[in-house]
Amino acid sequence: MPTPPGNPSSPRLHPGALIQLNRDVVGVIPHITLFQYNPETITRGFQVNMPGDGNNGLEERNRYTFPPTESYSFKLEIDATDDLEKGRAMTQVVGVADRLAALERLVYSPKGILGDFADSFVSLFNGATDDIPSRQTVPIVLLALGRRRVLPVWISSMSVTETLHNAALMPIHAEVQLDFQVIQPHELRAKPYPDIVLAVAAYKLNALERDTLALAHLATVVSDLRDYV
Repeated sequence: MPTPPGNPSSPRLHPGALIQLNRDVVGVIPHITLFQYNPETITRGFQVNMPGDGNNGLEERNRYTFPPTESYSFKLEIDATDDLEKGRAMTQVVGVADRLAALERLVYSPKGILGDFADSFVSLFNGATDDIPSRQTVPIVLLALGRRRVLPVWISSMSVTETLHNAALMPIHAEVQLDFQVIQPHELRAKPYPDIVLAVAAYKLNALERDTLALAHLATVVSDLRDYV
């Protein structure tokens, strides 16, 4: 919802986004998908990586090889009402199918939006083929939940529920469930491609933000404890 006019004290809305880092001959070309509406609920999970079989005593169990596996999940709502009221021609024809297509592209290994379009177009005229796809690069996505929380992730699952359609059976309202796994630096042991450098930098900045907030909270706790002494 946009900031109400005439109320400068209202906080400015920062839409979330998914930014796919596509490698190209000129470097990294970001494919940005803005959230139409920010999610109401975000679920975060932490799976602790226990070493061994856990039967070697407390000392052994305290030796974690890597940080916990972190995950995010939330549901995005996509609706055509606003665009239809604005007379957006594309929405009148395809509803929210273009927004859904932009999200769906994030789970495919890309050659870039033009390269993917060219491949899809050429395949229409090549007939059936038994060729095994040669793409091997899993796309890195930056999950931007505001300006202060940007994380490198892989999309682990996506499901789309189309709830309303127009007369041509194109969706005009949909809900998209997204699940992510946060990428840790040790999972990116490869050549220092620009997308990997960006992903590692985003992870480290988020870790610094977390540690800074934890330290700030500790100072608050110490201040509160003075009231009980």
